[in-house]
Amino acid sequence: MAGQMILLVDCDDVLSDFTTRFREYVKWAHGVDFTYADIQDYQYRTVPGFNPSWWDLCKFPGFAGGMEPLPGAVEAVKKLRVLAEVFCVTSPYHDSHWWMDERLRWLEERLGFDYQHVIFTHRKDMIRGDMLLEDRWDNVATFPGKGVLFDRPWNQTPVGAKELPRVYNWDNVIELCW
Repeated sequence: MAGQMILLVDCDDVLSDFTTRFREYVKWAHGVDFTYADIQDYQYRTVPGFNPSWWDLCKFPGFAGGMEPLPGAVEAVKKLRVLAEVFCVTSPYHDSHWWMDERLRWLEERLGFDYQHVIFTHRKDMIRGDMLLEDRWDNVATFPGKGVLFDRPWNQTPVGAKELPRVYNWDNVIELCW
């Protein structure tokens, strides 16, 4: 695949619908229902009634493996593989015995990633690639290649920071890369 673009794609809220899964677990475990628009920062601190203990729900067996792909993600990844070598670069959840195994299996079964095209790291700025598609503003801002934000309520440009390239759905990603 020499000469082919290397495209790095985040998983949570880019390929997978982490937010819906998290909202379901929080409602089930704590009786708190919140909207997508309530999430104004990456750590959910702006959500009414937020409690840091909510993050422990991500450790439950089945959490990482039970997410749905975002609309258009499966088809888009298939198309993008014609143009690029596509890697999923995803952060592992700390203190979970199941997260990485479930995530790898989910990526294989739902999106056709083999284990050689999945990278687990919190340091996405250290991974070499031509483009990073990500929902976390600081990961895009520090990426040495072309960083592109997958638009979310929590990744709006901080005051005084430079505007970053942004897409709103998987059709936009295809247009950007094609």
